[in-house]
Amino acid sequence: MLQRSTQVGEFYRMSAPRVWDTKKDLPPTYMDIVIYDEEHDKHVHITLLEALLAAGINQPRDATNPHDFFGVDNLTASDERVLMHMQGAQNYGASAVADIKNLLGSGVLGQANAAQNIVTAVTKGIWLPIELVIARPFIEHVCATSTQTLPHPPGDPLGLSSLCSRRVSCAFAVDDVGRHDRGGKGHGSD
Repeated sequence: MLQRSTQVGEFYRMSAPRVWDTKKDLPPTYMDIVIYDEEHDKHVHITLLEALLAAGINQPRDATNPHDFFGVDNLTASDERVLMHMQGAQNYGASAVADIKNLLGSGVLGQANAAQNIVTAVTKGIWLPIELVIARPFIEHVCATSTQTLPHPPGDPLGLSSLCSRRVSCAFAVDDVGRHDRGGKGHGSD
């Protein structure tokens, strides 16, 4: 019996568009994504709020050791992300650097309303320099195969029929490796 094991992992990016019609507001759901949930055999809509909460944006932080989660603490007016923000129909204007830091900086993350404040800005159509990556657990595919060789029939002195083989079985088993509960709502929780 021959057995082969393969592992497949996936990741999805939730990020602001790099190209869009800057004369129009971005849609309020521009950061949301839809992925396929194999366990429930359906597509699942993942909102920005769900992703931010799962990333722990609202979790209290150690004030003595701040973490610049979105990398905006050293943002300057000439930074590409600020220039991208300024192209949008909805933007913070001259105070863009300070407003982005006040929304995404390490000093405000960890507050109870941090995730909701980010979602509120996004639903207004404001381009924000954020990207979240959703990683799916590895799925292990196991295939077991058996090959059987046919015996020499009478009158086959060269044994040509033994060159033919027949596949007897192939079974697939799928198992999530390292699956984690994602907190309900049909996103792969048990």
